[in-house]
Amino acid sequence: MYYYLILAFQGFCIYHAYKNRKEYYWYFLIIFLPLIGCLIYLFTQVFSKSDVDKAQQELTHLVDPGKRIRDLERRMKFTDTFENRVALADAYLLTERYDEAIGLYEKSLDGMFKNDYYTISKLVEAYFRKGDVEKTLEYAGRIKNASEFKKSRSQFYYGLALNEADRWEEAEEQLRQTDLRYSNYEERITFADLLKQRGKLKDALEIYKEIISEGEYMKPENRRKNRLFIQRAREQYQALS
Repeated sequence: MYYYLILAFQGFCIYHAYKNRKEYYWYFLIIFLPLIGCLIYLFTQVFSKSDVDKAQQELTHLVDPGKRIRDLERRMKFTDTFENRVALADAYLLTERYDEAIGLYEKSLDGMFKNDYYTISKLVEAYFRKGDVEKTLEYAGRIKNASEFKKSRSQFYYGLALNEADRWEEAEEQLRQTDLRYSNYEERITFADLLKQRGKLKDALEIYKEIISEGEYMKPENRRKNRLFIQRAREQYQALS
């Protein structure tokens, strides 16, 4: 088995070298030093430096999740710029450090960036995840007329916050705009569940049915990615039918 894997590895490297017109010495290295030569060729000629660096960074972050935050904290301490503040805030948000993220986002809304759409949209998310409905509505109100807001994740959070504030008709209007075929599966399942709670069973059933149907035609990787949403839709559809 090992022998055939090496042959396949060599075949790939030789084909790549031929296709990309590499120097002849690469063929000797690949053929006469099968494993080592192929590895050297792979990392120097196939993978770009940026690919290797990216893979190394991802591996480091997997082993030590806090390293990215420490790196960003050092970067911001050295150069306190808008970009560095927002990058650190994004990292805090991903690790559920909402208060720290919010502090940096709000500090960044200054001067020429006081109406920055991205930063305000992240504040909508951060405040919603923190459970602060009032602040979610406040910041969503600042960007809800922007073209980027329509059918976005921010609009989804806005709709959910409106629902939490017992403003269902407004919530339904916002959430219905995030009900997009062949995408937004979390948003659509959540909206269908809310419709079900409100007694709008026909509308809820229609969304569940659409998601089930779309799941049957998905590529395998997309089906795996959205497996839980498809399963939820099927369970709810069967329960209501």
